[in-house]
Amino acid sequence: MKAVILAGGKGTRLRPYTNIVPKPLMPIGDKAILEIILDQLIRAGFEEIHLAVGYQADYIKTFLNGKLKYNNIIKFSHEKEPLSTAGPIKLVGSSLNEDFLVINGDTLTDLSYSDFIKFHKASGNIGTVAIYKKSISMDLGILKLDE
Repeated sequence: MKAVILAGGKGTRLRPYTNIVPKPLMPIGDKAILEIILDQLIRAGFEEIHLAVGYQADYIKTFLNGKLKYNNIIKFSHEKEPLSTAGPIKLVGSSLNEDFLVINGDTLTDLSYSDFIKFHKASGNIGTVAIYKKSISMDLGILKLDE
């Protein structure tokens, strides 16, 4: 199985932290978010993972080059300019000759990726999207200000 991890964004909502560390490398406990995702994918049976990088790509490459367990699994795809969501997939397109998973480099989930792929294949659909519905109650109103 193959996967594409989108890890080229600037992480603007987490600034100033992402001025120094790319969002996929933000630590959760003793591991980076990206490391958690990679370990989940490998446990689920993914054998080829394309990592679409852009902003601070050298930090991500350096971090992963020090992790031998990922050496034969990860293939880097570098965006010279931001390509939004679908653009990086097009860069890797010729390598994706079978069903594949696309995930953001900052998405943490307990979703079973192998079950998700099985569900997708059984559906016969061209694409399947995993979503999570979350209700949030808010006791505050929303103010909209103008000049």
